[in-house]
Amino acid sequence: DDVLPQANGVIQMTFFLAIIFGMASVGFVKQVFPGALWKTSYFCIAIAVIGTISSFWVRRTPVAHPGLPFRWSTLGINAETRTLLKQDRRLLSVLLISSVFWFVGGIIQPLVNIFGIGQLHLSVSRTSLMAACMGVGISLGCVMAGRVSHKRVNFKLVTVGAWGIVVCLIVMSGIGWWGPADGVETIKEADTSLWNSFIPKNSAEWTARSVLTLLGFFAGLFVVPLQVELQTRPPKSQKGRMIGTMNLINWVGIVLSALFFGIFTTVCNALHWPMSHVFLFLALVMLPIALLYHPKDEILTHSAPELLN
Repeated sequence: DDVLPQANGVIQMTFFLAIIFGMASVGFVKQVFPGALWKTSYFCIAIAVIGTISSFWVRRTPVAHPGLPFRWSTLGINAETRTLLKQDRRLLSVLLISSVFWFVGGIIQPLVNIFGIGQLHLSVSRTSLMAACMGVGISLGCVMAGRVSHKRVNFKLVTVGAWGIVVCLIVMSGIGWWGPADGVETIKEADTSLWNSFIPKNSAEWTARSVLTLLGFFAGLFVVPLQVELQTRPPKSQKGRMIGTMNLINWVGIVLSALFFGIFTTVCNALHWPMSHVFLFLALVMLPIALLYHPKDEILTHSAPELLN
């Protein structure tokens, strides 16, 4: 358990890099294969095959409850896990805050795309690079969180990460107010050369890339301690179920983010508001966590995992 912060830092880094850079590559793919996007499915299938093959090298661990009968409640949150969450409010709060994180992240990704193309008047490839900046920041933040945790669940990182996310979202909202002065020229130049898109052409694009990198960094600091707490705090018999519950609740946050993003888009279009206002709303969502959520750190003890031969 005492090396979980470092391990989670590396795992979360690769996890978020795959998500962010996968989405960020869309702009370049559309520019390289403008009339044959279906060809990109070959790359997706190849990655899926490689991932499936690599899973055979994952070490096997013993089953917590051999012979446990199937119950329909296991498709959601089973009774034992619900009882545990009722009794352990700290664990419940971590679970809910993790879901809020994914809710905010689920909105930010498409919001950056609309913000870059619609407000900053950037090309698709330049907008994809803005999303990639978040991936760079998240990877650095996850690794940093693992290194500074020092064999404990460091909730100070959650506080620092929450405040950093709030400030970065406010700044992103502010960028929408002064916008680019040379946005149209940026589009024309970027469309002539793929490599030109790596060089920002105006102060708004420079600022947006920098702030999104910082946003990703603080997000990495924020999420790693939550992940470690959800893995270590439950009793041994509930660890696997808690990971499943975490994934379910995070999925609920992602689904809600899609619904709310549709609502935000409709409202902003109806009131002729810039979509950058949504950044400010997300800052308000994260603000209570930054202000009120300050649990004590938890020391981790060493325990060797059980493995099957």
